[in-house]
Amino acid sequence: MMKRTIVKLEDSKKELKKLERWRTISLTAAKQSGRIIVPEVSEFITFNEAVKRAENLEYNPIPMKMKKGNG
Repeated sequence: MMKRTIVKLEDSKKELKKLERWRTISLTAAKQSGRIIVPEVSEFITFNEAVKRAENLEYNPIPMKMKKGNG
């Protein structure tokens, strides 16, 4: 991962403010693009929690390294 992808949150007040901002951006972008469904922005979780949740999904969004010759 790159340094830029890590969100550093010092306290819950900043976390809630950032979450509210991202939800507003999601709603605004959906309206501008004419989408009917607004993408959900959920609470912050750790990477390990995201991996655990992804294990229960029908399609796994976590990329994995392929063996050489398999694509």
